[in-house]
Amino acid sequence: MTKSARRRRAPAASVETVTALEEGVNDMSDTPEELDSYAPPLRGALALLEGKCGALFSESDAAAIKQQRRHRLIVVAFCVFGTFAVVFSILDVTRLLPLEGHESLTRGLAVGLFAGEVVTVSGALAAALVGLRYALQGNWLEGRHRAEMLRLLKFRMLLDPSLVGGGAGGGLAEWESKLAAEFDAVERIDESTLHEWIEETRAPDLPMCTPAGAIDERMLGDVVAYYRRKRLDPQASYFYRQAARNLRRDWSTRLVPPLLFFASVFFALVHLVLEVVEMFEQHFSLSGYAQEWAHGRSAVGVTLVILAAALPTFGAGLRGLRAAYEFSRNTVRFRALHFALELLRERVSREGAKPEEVWRDLWWCEWLLEAEHREWLRLMIEAEWIG
Repeated sequence: MTKSARRRRAPAASVETVTALEEGVNDMSDTPEELDSYAPPLRGALALLEGKCGALFSESDAAAIKQQRRHRLIVVAFCVFGTFAVVFSILDVTRLLPLEGHESLTRGLAVGLFAGEVVTVSGALAAALVGLRYALQGNWLEGRHRAEMLRLLKFRMLLDPSLVGGGAGGGLAEWESKLAAEFDAVERIDESTLHEWIEETRAPDLPMCTPAGAIDERMLGDVVAYYRRKRLDPQASYFYRQAARNLRRDWSTRLVPPLLFFASVFFALVHLVLEVVEMFEQHFSLSGYAQEWAHGRSAVGVTLVILAAALPTFGAGLRGLRAAYEFSRNTVRFRALHFALELLRERVSREGAKPEEVWRDLWWCEWLLEAEHREWLRLMIEAEWIG
């Protein structure tokens, strides 16, 4: 099959995956009914993995989700309050309008603009101080990293040669010892180890290929079935949905900031035309124009100035949100990972594949997911928390 043919086939398989797959697959725990359908070595390994990793994963995952929501709320609050704080400051030029004889309107504008500026500036300042005080992004990323490393640990241990070999020759004792060491390393994750981890770029760390005769084919079949149902299919579906969602958000907001900027330039141009007309009315007399400029307060002119200054402010606020969420770059990442997982799923599911080939393809899948997590962390740390 050619590369272009595979590229055409992948999206069709993706749609079927998304429509057939149940939402909210719990990949870190199993029901007793699920465990009973697998051979004793895999059943025991899954029970041990859940007992070892389950509590820390649930704690880290819940904390990360909670902190992520708080982080997003603060980012949105700062962008919204900050944008309107600048706009209210710009609207202060309405005092240049000819408002003599409109006492109630003047009073309403004065009180309303002052109150609006107090509320928006206070909101923006509070959001900035809370974000800086609690360093929410760092805490969120640390918890998210620990939870994802526990996921990687679980599924990588399921693919360990000592397990897919059926646990013969004392392999399970070695497997349990390795799990304990790896779990201790994940448990010690903090901000410094997170930064060290993302600064590394490693070659694929695949284990020595297990000889075909050492692979327990029933055990491998159970691992493949479990891995597809709990890991490969849900991840492919997740990346597909995320790519589609980020693409919608990217295209719905991509053109707004430049359009607002061009609109502000247009209003500035109209304002300039009005100034030229005013100078023409003064017969191009600079002294007459200057005198009129000092005393004249055209409502249309002031309105054009407000629009020319305020529209780019809204565009800047939207750019801040886009920078914080990284819609465009995330779309590309999710699409690439989804396509790679679809190809690996085809290879794992093909008939006649040798056991060692299937085992190696599952390892490649885990390496891709680890590389994706590393790249995601780099992207999130690079993105300014405040947009």
